[in-house]
Order: sequence, then C-alpha cells, then structure tokens
Amino acid sequence: MEDKNLWYIQLVKFLRDGIMPINLTKSSRKAFKLKSSIFYMLGDVLYCRGFDGILVRCLEWMDSQIAISCAHDGICGGHFSGLIITK
Repeated sequence: MEDKNLWYIQLVKFLRDGIMPINLTKSSRKAFKLKSSIFYMLGDVLYCRGFDGILVRCLEWMDSQIAISCAHDGICGGHFSGLIITK
C-alpha cells in the first residue's frame, strides 16, 4: 500500500485508523461513510461484502487481470455471473 494513487488508500486509512479524508464536504463525508460500510479490513487485506454477503477480496488492477485469466483460461475455464465477479 505504498502507492498513494491507489483508489483504496483513503478507505483503508478510514477503516484502520478512523481518519476521514480532509478535502470532503459535509455531504461527501456522509456518502464516504455510507460507501465504506460495505468494506472490511482483515489484517492488511481489504475486502468488500458482496450482494450475497460473502466477503470478496479487493484487488489491484494487475492482480484482477491475473485472477480473471486464471478463472477463464485453460481447460477448466468457466464463465461466472457478472454480479459475482464485478462490483
């Protein structure tokens, strides 16, 4: 989590330390809190609660491409529901 440009850095700081981003308006703060309620930190790993209640690990772009490739390529490649693999 060294890269400051990652989309989840502010979210992780809020979940881990309770530090809200300082550049938000009052309504943006409320929206940020609401949106953050579906995310969880287990150790140093960020998860999102799926529509079915299952925790789904949040991945960076390159890791997500590898995961998709592993799930869809080769003899055992499957085709899963879009609701399960996208958020």
